[in-house]
Amino acid sequence: LSPGVTFSYTFTGPIFYPFHLVNVSVDPESRDGAHGWGQTDEFGNYTTSPVLPGDKYRVRFNAQDETLALQYWNGKPTWNSADAFAISESEPVGPKDAQLSVGAQVTGNVTQPGGAPAPNICVSAAYDLGGGYDGVAWAETDSAGNYELKQLPVGTYRIEFDDCNDTGPFLEQWYDGSGSRDGAKTINLIAGTTTN
Repeated sequence: LSPGVTFSYTFTGPIFYPFHLVNVSVDPESRDGAHGWGQTDEFGNYTTSPVLPGDKYRVRFNAQDETLALQYWNGKPTWNSADAFAISESEPVGPKDAQLSVGAQVTGNVTQPGGAPAPNICVSAAYDLGGGYDGVAWAETDSAGNYELKQLPVGTYRIEFDDCNDTGPFLEQWYDGSGSRDGAKTINLIAGTTTN
């Protein structure tokens, strides 16, 4: 087997925290499916599992504290906007530090025609990158039709609703009542708030 490359970096929490963040998942990922995993210790430091050398790696930081937004290195909100970098066998990879910020939440209720709850509907949040959209989070409605999208980076979104079974009877729909993303209503999320 070929040897992998291990990430060994420092992670620090938000400036308003008087301590480093513990148990933050750190995930290096590449477009071809190569990935690793790590978790911060009590000092905010982490070392990931070995990953294969290659191009276009991105690193995702996901805190257990659900008030903090998901983040990609280097301070980016989505996979496609994240800074990519190469990993080689001969050169060390520079530090990939992060400082998380407070995120936002979106909650709601999905109903069928006639007003009955619509369970098992997939709800996803598409982040506006100013030239395209990138999926950030998804949830599934419960038996009462309720859903929660958590740890969303601050920004502008459009929300999609789709039948998780992909067999109907419900059609794809975007908030607020649009059949396409281009016609969907945008929502602006502010740190520390819940939009319903």
